[in-house]
Amino acid sequence: MSFRDKLRASSDLRAEYCVLKQRLAQEYKDDREQYTQQKWPFIQKVLASFYS
Repeated sequence: MSFRDKLRASSDLRAEYCVLKQRLAQEYKDDREQYTQQKWPFIQKVLASFYS
């Protein structure tokens, strides 16, 4: 199952990811690379939960 599929399947995950993205967009509004990098821990956590 992909990250996208997991988000589609869980409204809680979607909401958590939305809040994270909004916070990061505000915090890193002038640094797209850091915005992207800071999302990785959440993405890895979601993907790891599928494989454990």
